[in-house]
Amino acid sequence: MHKLVLILIMAATTSVAYSHVAERQLDPVSRNGGLAKRVGHYNLEIVAGQQQLELYVYSQGNRPLTSHRATANLRIIHSGEAMDIQLKAVGKNRLSADWQAPRADSIWATLTLKMFGKEPITQLVSDIPVLSDRTLADEPLEKE
Repeated sequence: MHKLVLILIMAATTSVAYSHVAERQLDPVSRNGGLAKRVGHYNLEIVAGQQQLELYVYSQGNRPLTSHRATANLRIIHSGEAMDIQLKAVGKNRLSADWQAPRADSIWATLTLKMFGKEPITQLVSDIPVLSDRTLADEPLEKE
């Protein structure tokens, strides 16, 4: 009887311990043609179209994370000038903003992201490709 109780306790303890193991970290994946990047505890994809900027938020295991109540700002740096773009949550794991892309193949930006009421994360992101002639809101590649 004591052996059975001991085995049950060990099994319960083991399953609880494994349920708290951190999610496996995977390299960020580009699912929508943008730049995939790890920023803080998140895997992100920044998609810069001609008329719209989008930010997709994933866990380190590349699972979509809710963007509800998330905020993001991109300070675009191009040709010695800067512009601030505020992105708003518009989908399951997506933040978006309208903009007019500069004439460039790629841009640099400082990204500030605030998720789940935590402290904002700020990081310089270089070489974000500017996609041509695609309205992102009309034709998202990833289904939500």
